[in-house]
Amino acid sequence: MGREPGGDNFRARNPPSSACGRTSQPQTVKPVQLNPSTVEAFEAYIRGAEAGMEQTLQGNGPFLWCDVSSERTQRVLQGKIVAQRWSGKEPVKVPDGLIHS
Repeated sequence: MGREPGGDNFRARNPPSSACGRTSQPQTVKPVQLNPSTVEAFEAYIRGAEAGMEQTLQGNGPFLWCDVSSERTQRVLQGKIVAQRWSGKEPVKVPDGLIHS
């Protein structure tokens, strides 16, 4: 049996089975050192996202994303699913990385 969650050697008591019916074995994960350019691109993305949220955080803008546009609000009130990329732009370019927003 494995140790309790949070322990150094935690292992699930009933590991999930794979599609082939075999039992999965616990695997270790090796930490990855990010390149400085990857870290800087991510931090720039975060700064931009936070700047875009500043009005909402200060109470000077709508709290809900759908309230930014009356058309969006109407579609949500009609029970429709409304989605859009966070930035409305192409995916953020990150050297050796990928940001899902």
